[in-house]
Amino acid sequence: MRAAVLDRIWEGPPFFSRVTGRWSSTIPRNNPYKVGLIKLKMPDGKITRLVFGKAAQKPFGTVSKIDRHGIGVAIRNHIGSHGG
Repeated sequence: MRAAVLDRIWEGPPFFSRVTGRWSSTIPRNNPYKVGLIKLKMPDGKITRLVFGKAAQKPFGTVSKIDRHGIGVAIRNHIGSHGG
């Protein structure tokens, strides 16, 4: 999900509530890539996470396979250290 879309989601009808604030991390490279995560509670009580970054034709399409792995590790570490 593109980070810019989040602002439009917040302006719409509230069909979910934010569980936590935004988390973000930067993948160091020649052109640093910032990735973010937000945790939401849906109307049925289920928790979901939205992971977002720079807009591209394909999700994380501007990121190499090695950097995508680094993003996954950063997200997994964050989720693991913050109780899911």
